Order: sequence, then structure tokens, then C-alpha cells
Amino acid sequence: MTQSEPGLKIVKGTPLDKADIRVAFQAHHTPEAVIVTLNAPRASESPFAAPISPPRFMADCNANVVAAMKEFNVSKIVIMQAFGVGDSWPNLHYVLRLLMKKSNMIYQYDDHNLVDKEVRASGLDYVLARPSRLKEGATQGVKHHPNEAHWLVDAAEGKAWDNTAPVITN
Repeated sequence: MTQSEPGLKIVKGTPLDKADIRVAFQAHHTPEAVIVTLNAPRASESPFAAPISPPRFMADCNANVVAAMKEFNVSKIVIMQAFGVGDSWPNLHYVLRLLMKKSNMIYQYDDHNLVDKEVRASGLDYVLARPSRLKEGATQGVKHHPNEAHWLVDAAEGKAWDNTAPVITN
């Protein structure tokens, strides 16, 4: 463990290892909520690149996080997903749905869909954030919330988005 800022401890490990997650939960103090921004690795930065992770990479990592949360009595998880995951699929433009189905991107969506299903069934309070687009640059406002960088934290600290899967835009 290292500390780069007061109150921040960095724990090296992998979310595929339950023991590493337990160490992270024990590193400082038990968190009130968990925010996950995990993405499955691909062969390159292109969203169309072949996946290089197991098919359930995100689902298994989130399952490990959920197990640790239950062990440490943490009841809320906020997960960054993607527009088109779960019940937002029909709202994705049909051309994009076709693109997803016919490209390597479907593997990410299949994994995200497993996360959606399993987290909803976990009994935890959850927020499954589904941005329609993320891009580099200055932080911009998010609909319903003034600052994208703080939206996940706002969702973790409040109850307004509990047990929902909002699509967010800016």
C-alpha cells in the first residue's frame, strides 16, 4: 500500500481476486459506498478491437466487489456502464444496435448486461450510470446534475438514483 495524498491509500491488486478486494476494504476505513468504473481490456484503444479479457471479466469483478460489500456491510454501489446496456438497449439508435451486434463491441455489452442482471439481484442499493458519450476535455454539466465529475459521487452519497439505471448526457 502507498499513500499519495492525505486520506488516500492505493492498494495494488486485481478485482478478479477477492482477497485483493478485501485488502482494499481494510486499507483505511469501511466505505459508505463503492464506485466502479471498470472496463474490460481490448487488444487496442479502438472500441472495435478484439477483447483480451475473459467473457465475464466485469461481471466476475463486480461479483467480487459485491461479495466484499456484503461482508463489510456496505450497501450501495454505483457502476459506470454504457448507453445501450440493459433496459436502455431499445433507446439506442437502430444503426448503433446493429453496429454493436456485428462488431467486437457486443462482448463488452454482453459483459455489462451480466453486471446489470447480477447487481440488480444482489439486494444492494445500486446506480447503473449509462453515459451516452464520454469524451476528453473540460468537465461539463450533466443533465440533472451540475458537474459530470461529481455525478457518480452525488449518486453514491444520495438516494435519488438508488435502484435505477439512468442514461446520463452532458
